[in-house]
Amino acid sequence: MKADKTHNISIRRQLFLVMSALCVALILAQSGVMFLLYYNKLVSEYAANIVNYTRQNASLFNAFTRKTEECMVSLSNDESVYSLVTSPLEDTADAASRAISMKRILIQHIVVPMFNYASRYTYTFYANADTAFAKTFEGFSPNNIVLSEHGVKDSEWFRRVNGTQGRTLWFTRNDEPGIVYAGMEIRYSVNTVSIIHVGTLLMRFPSDALLQNGETGWYTDGTSLVLMESGGSMLSRSLLPGHLADHLQHIEAGEFDPPGGGDPVSAVRRIEGADYILGAATLDMGWLMATFTPMGDLRSRSAVFLSAMPPITVMVVLAVFFVSYFASRTLSRPLRKLTDTIASIGNDFQRPIDSAADSRVCEIRILHSAYDDLLLRIRVQMEEIYQRGQDVKQAELRALQAQINPHFLYNTLDSISWAALDLGDSSIPRVISSLSKLLRYSIREPDRLVMISEEIDMVQHYIGIQEFCYGLTVRLRWDGVVQPTLYLPKLTLQPLFENAILHGMNARGQSEGEIIVRTRCDTDRVAIAIENKGEADIERMNHILEAESDPGKNGIRNVHYRLQALFGGSSGLSFRNTADGTFIATITIERAAESR
Repeated sequence: MKADKTHNISIRRQLFLVMSALCVALILAQSGVMFLLYYNKLVSEYAANIVNYTRQNASLFNAFTRKTEECMVSLSNDESVYSLVTSPLEDTADAASRAISMKRILIQHIVVPMFNYASRYTYTFYANADTAFAKTFEGFSPNNIVLSEHGVKDSEWFRRVNGTQGRTLWFTRNDEPGIVYAGMEIRYSVNTVSIIHVGTLLMRFPSDALLQNGETGWYTDGTSLVLMESGGSMLSRSLLPGHLADHLQHIEAGEFDPPGGGDPVSAVRRIEGADYILGAATLDMGWLMATFTPMGDLRSRSAVFLSAMPPITVMVVLAVFFVSYFASRTLSRPLRKLTDTIASIGNDFQRPIDSAADSRVCEIRILHSAYDDLLLRIRVQMEEIYQRGQDVKQAELRALQAQINPHFLYNTLDSISWAALDLGDSSIPRVISSLSKLLRYSIREPDRLVMISEEIDMVQHYIGIQEFCYGLTVRLRWDGVVQPTLYLPKLTLQPLFENAILHGMNARGQSEGEIIVRTRCDTDRVAIAIENKGEADIERMNHILEAESDPGKNGIRNVHYRLQALFGGSSGLSFRNTADGTFIATITIERAAESR
């Protein structure tokens, strides 16, 4: 019964294809008759549609310009822009943070609203050159989206834009033909009498992208679409013949539009012995949009279509019959086999479908292969989902085990310290103080970046704890200049010093030793090398950085991952042994990432 139903559906599809072919043939034949009977009227309607398309495109262009101006006004009214630009800077990190915030605001006010209106454009925000925020961008590449007004304030376009009193100015420039510019002075009204100049926003739109948008279905290959600025500059989608350009320069926009309710043919103009359909509209920004379409293109296109109608109609009808017949036979059998196989599988994803190698249709074989691949991916994803669920449970368990009230630990450590002082032992309070400071440092804001001086203080406390616990004497020597403005993730140095003490000194049975810290600051990177006597298995250390193989080395691996995430993939940890039996662990930080 199931097979009969499938067979009946296949027959209905064949009948549908045949009936569709007959309908298409009738429509084509009817269209040919209509073209023969109403040829002149068709040309007139063609002309009217071209004029209407020009008006529609003008409306679309006006919507685009309004949306652009709305985005600029929205940016100008945003108080956060005024605050970011004019507020005093605290340090370099504050400047970098503000730059990121400014880019995010520009995306919010420009990129997101303009998504459906323009596909190709660039924009630049020039901050007020008198602000400290703008000075941080002096000398930046012109391609940066945030710059200082210092480099453009003497430009003609800058004076024109900032002379509009906060209105949008659309213009072109002779040094960059083919680009439409929109500029606005970004200023913020602190109160009714005080208006602060914040900066200037400049947007650039390629004219070919603007002129290619909109409706073009009724235009011919000879149609010229033109934008003319109020100052006389012209932008064309294609090369505009000289006699048409001269004609456009001397005709007002109102002369192009046919009278209201009149015959659309009134839009036809004769220029130097040739008839053109002219469509024009004045845009909201004062520019002129016009089209020139040769009448000869319309007549030749219609004549070619009329002459080709009879043979095309016959060939389409015959082709549809043959294609419908053979396609139904070729596709129905393997498709029915595929659907039956899929239905038989049900929820058993472990069962592969039968091979369709005997099918002569490439697409059917691809469907069979794709379904096999789909089953494999489903199995893999189900296994991954199960494993993720197990990982989440383990993480929740570890989180619950780690939920110890830090204040309880602080109070307990203070009590032990006072008890030791009462007993006259001064070494225990020092160790407890170091442990308490290290604990507070690690718990409070663990994701915050800290200056290297804070990391050095914590390392000193950690060394003191290890000296007390293992009866060691650790000498710490610094070689090189430590930049005070260098920022690191918390607990970056401590795991490396732990490795040097426990696996360098303790593993060798030494009661005293020296750890050397060498710093090197190049133009493109900062390197901090920690050296101690004793060789290590470099292959094993590198494996620790790449895979979660040794739970006891999570600290070193976490340091490596955090450095890569914050400062880029080329930043991180590296290890090596020297010929004299010294193990060196090196921290590398890229300068470009550090500035961000």
